[in-house]
Amino acid sequence: ARWGLVAAGILLVLSAGLWLWLRPHPLDAEEAWARYYVPDPGLTEVAAQRTNNPLLVEAMRQYRAGHYPAALHSLRRIPASTLGNDTLLYYTGVLLLRQGAAGAARSYLTRATRQPASELAGKARYQLAMAQWRTGQLPQARASLQAVAADPQNPYQLHARQVLRANALSPRN
Repeated sequence: ARWGLVAAGILLVLSAGLWLWLRPHPLDAEEAWARYYVPDPGLTEVAAQRTNNPLLVEAMRQYRAGHYPAALHSLRRIPASTLGNDTLLYYTGVLLLRQGAAGAARSYLTRATRQPASELAGKARYQLAMAQWRTGQLPQARASLQAVAADPQNPYQLHARQVLRANALSPRN
């Protein structure tokens, strides 16, 4: 009987150790970001060419290739009079976010969310939430994500819901 108790004790300790080792652990900030951030794919080649703006075509090619500083340089050379202000604000913010300049991106993305009748306003709200998250503005990021999650027209609705459901914005991150 004594050996049975010892064996049960060893089994209990091993089970507890196995549970501790295999249990899900909270993601750190970088893991959460890598798992939940969905970057904008940029304009397709065809969509960019339809604008008849060679600098935008160049900027989007550079963006899709991951050359964010070069893409931002090309984008900033586009006169505002030749392209919608919402497009310039949005993609400037997205490029800054992709370069790791989330603080600077927030300003552009905030203005992009406020462009009247812009098709990019909803996408800008999601990217703004990501910039807010990246800069530690968790209550603002949560509020922005809740707005995206509640908008059936927003292409990032499901992504926003996933971040909120996973509680990825908790302070431990």
